[in-house]
Amino acid sequence: MIDAADSSIAGYLVQYGEVETAHWVLTCTGDELLRIGSVGHWLELRGPSTPSGGGMMPAKALALASVYVREGKPRDLVRGRRKLTGNVSVVPPEHRERRPSFEAGWLALPRDHGVGDDARDYWEEPSAQLAQPSVAVAALPSSEPEGLVVSDAIMRWSNGFTKYNLTEDLIRNDVGYLRTAGQFLIIERTAAPDAHYIQSMRRPQGDYQIEYRAGGPQEHFQAYARNRPQVVAALWGWCTRDKAWRDRLEWTNIGSMLLDPGRRTRIEE
Repeated sequence: MIDAADSSIAGYLVQYGEVETAHWVLTCTGDELLRIGSVGHWLELRGPSTPSGGGMMPAKALALASVYVREGKPRDLVRGRRKLTGNVSVVPPEHRERRPSFEAGWLALPRDHGVGDDARDYWEEPSAQLAQPSVAVAALPSSEPEGLVVSDAIMRWSNGFTKYNLTEDLIRNDVGYLRTAGQFLIIERTAAPDAHYIQSMRRPQGDYQIEYRAGGPQEHFQAYARNRPQVVAALWGWCTRDKAWRDRLEWTNIGSMLLDPGRRTRIEE
């Protein structure tokens, strides 16, 4: 599921020329907001890929999902995404930002909540229909075959996105979005988010910085990865508690540096 604020989704819709739906998303029901996050998550992983072979960008996936949930049928967006200038926001100053209610609704919902057969027929690529993971780490409530899903960790992005029920495909897709120096993502255990997490950032040199924490600040380690597959292997290995993932990179304990309270512990800080 993609957890994004309704005001952010409205902004994406305006960029794609969907102004009426942008106004609607600010007043849609809580269930409709959940469906947008769920359909958007499905589109990101199972919808049409980019010319380079990557998954759909979250902004476009959320815009398409919003139109689909509002109109009740799939269609393409009015236009390609544009970089807007000037005051074009549809969000009134008094608007109170909302997000999907993960605790209240998502855990009890079926997998791919809100994705109808019409959406699958219109958007799903044939290769995606055949791609089914094989081993279950944490089962989702679903009538579909169980896949390899990690539900005790969440992913947070530097742009404010939060994602639940992590899969290897999702992580591979999202690491592909680390294209600009300074962009980062953090994956944390829901039971102890400040003590157990792994994070990655794209560096100006073009490689990736990866850090993980295994308890207190004295157990904070750092490594550098040359390419995307190395990052995916580290992040997914951490998620699934694979004992071999740490052996694939050269890690340095930087805990002594971080014991200084004036030094950051997370990339975002």
